Amino acid sequence: MHISGYTCILISLLCFGKQSTAQPNVRTHPSIILYDSASNSPNMLNIREESPANTMVGILCIEDLNRYDNEKLTCTTDSNMASLNLLPIDGEPSLQFYEIATTRVIDREEYLTFDLRITCSDNGSPSLNSSMLVTVNVLDINDNSPTFPRVKYEFDIFEDIAPESVVSTVNAVDHDDGENGRIEYGFIPDVVSGMFGINPNSGEIKTKVGFDRELEDTYLLLVIARDKGVPRRTGTALVQVNIKDVNDNIPQFTRPNFDFNITGDIESVTTVAQLTAYDKDLNTAPLVYALVQVYGDNSSFPFAVLSDGTIVTTTNINLDEATVFSFRVSVSDSGDTLSLSSYTMVNIKYKPGGISE
Repeated sequence: MHISGYTCILISLLCFGKQSTAQPNVRTHPSIILYDSASNSPNMLNIREESPANTMVGILCIEDLNRYDNEKLTCTTDSNMASLNLLPIDGEPSLQFYEIATTRVIDREEYLTFDLRITCSDNGSPSLNSSMLVTVNVLDINDNSPTFPRVKYEFDIFEDIAPESVVSTVNAVDHDDGENGRIEYGFIPDVVSGMFGINPNSGEIKTKVGFDRELEDTYLLLVIARDKGVPRRTGTALVQVNIKDVNDNIPQFTRPNFDFNITGDIESVTTVAQLTAYDKDLNTAPLVYALVQVYGDNSSFPFAVLSDGTIVTTTNINLDEATVFSFRVSVSDSGDTLSLSSYTMVNIKYKPGGISE
């Protein structure tokens, strides 16, 4: 039965007034029959969450096929979530109608369902009654946006990470039900799509290419979570990916080769030159310089190369003729597993007389 589109619950109250040869003037307890004509689910009604208070859930129809003339029927509920309101509807005298209405705004994330027990009684002596438990399903609306547990995530990866490697996973939560709570992930704006990818269903972030920390050491990704409701609701989180250094760059001298000029008498342990080099990697330890090879007479070679690149004399120099000292120097980094090196040629030209560079 429907009244103005609402589901009607039929309660038949059979109060027999006929004479019976076995039991004359017998009165019986009301007999209750309940159905939901919309879903064919017994003892159930539906209401959309966030509906305002006093929203009609259904109509209660009480039918007394054999009511005494002075008999009145009353229906009540013990629930504080809904109330019964007698409706002044004219029609069949044996029918009585009650509106079932909510008493408050209901949030499905607080109540998935709620129960109300309806009791109908007459005013006879003694009063006879019957009752039935009705379940009201709270239907979900898309009133919750996806939310991430954190506003910002920070992950570290090494620059030599392989493409299609997992960085990490970010997950949002949506307390809505069904499609309203189903989440899809993506990046906005999609400027990093060439560098990273995100699984739209799981939120798993993967690399798509290799990285070079010396070109870019940090990437900021704005992850968006969209639900499937109508209209779609969204939530965002910031993901910072830090590219950690690996020892993949060979230290380089600042010049292809070094030429220095010295003149006159020079005492032992005198600094005559300084070598310089650089390394693009993030080395915590300084570069190390070393003498590799001396060209010419090694026995009369008067210089040493210190670990910091300083070239000093190892003996007094006081020569009568101009001389060129040529030697090879290395510079090495302090890699964790493998030290990388490069080399340069150094020429020190000596002339008798005062000192000049």
